[in-house]
Amino acid sequence: MRVFGLFSKSGNIVDQEQVDWIIEQSAWLDINVGFPNEPVPLITPTEQFFSRPPSDGHARALHVFEEVKALMGLQKWPCVLEAQEDEIDPRVGDLMLVQNAPQSPLGTFGLTDETEVQIVIAYSPGSVENIHTLIATFAHELSHYVLAGCEKPRTCPADLEEHLTDLLAIKSGFGLFLANTSFNFAQYSDGVSQGWRTSAQGYLTEHEIVFALSVFMSKYDHDLAIAKTYLKPHLFKLLKRACRA
Repeated sequence: MRVFGLFSKSGNIVDQEQVDWIIEQSAWLDINVGFPNEPVPLITPTEQFFSRPPSDGHARALHVFEEVKALMGLQKWPCVLEAQEDEIDPRVGDLMLVQNAPQSPLGTFGLTDETEVQIVIAYSPGSVENIHTLIATFAHELSHYVLAGCEKPRTCPADLEEHLTDLLAIKSGFGLFLANTSFNFAQYSDGVSQGWRTSAQGYLTEHEIVFALSVFMSKYDHDLAIAKTYLKPHLFKLLKRACRA
């Protein structure tokens, strides 16, 4: 698998190999997948795009899922949404953690083996509380669905298929959500113990996502001020650098 670098000597936030790959694959998606609505809007966490979901549970996830489907123009694409099994809690006591506890993916895409083939997307129940994470997850998994229906030969190697899927989600307007959820650092305290945890989502790095977002925004002439409102501050600084480059 090709490993991308983190820094660029040119002043861009990614190196030239990353630039070339993102531009090349973006063009491939334009030609071979296409987008139902031009220009593609920059999706924001506002009432313009999303309505208030139920408070919790599968109903909450299903509500968000249907809205993401609609924003991607996939309302009529048949698909089943399921919850994965609950994740293992690594904390087994006040001062004890399970090392290397297995973690479920935030989302999966697949086919059933039953008599009638169905597309199934599964999500982690632990992500239901975080709407931004749900939106990013569903945009990625639904992009898998779109790519699965594309019979055109890929120009990227198979081991970068997930990266291509992230790129499609960004080109579908969900770049703000993928960027904001690509890495998270959080502290916790339950009154007895406290600590911190990190989590990562997606396959493109923060820098790659932000550069791809800058390409998307430049193509459709989206206002940087909108991104500033909703992006994490350090990501907006990267976006400004990428747009200048």
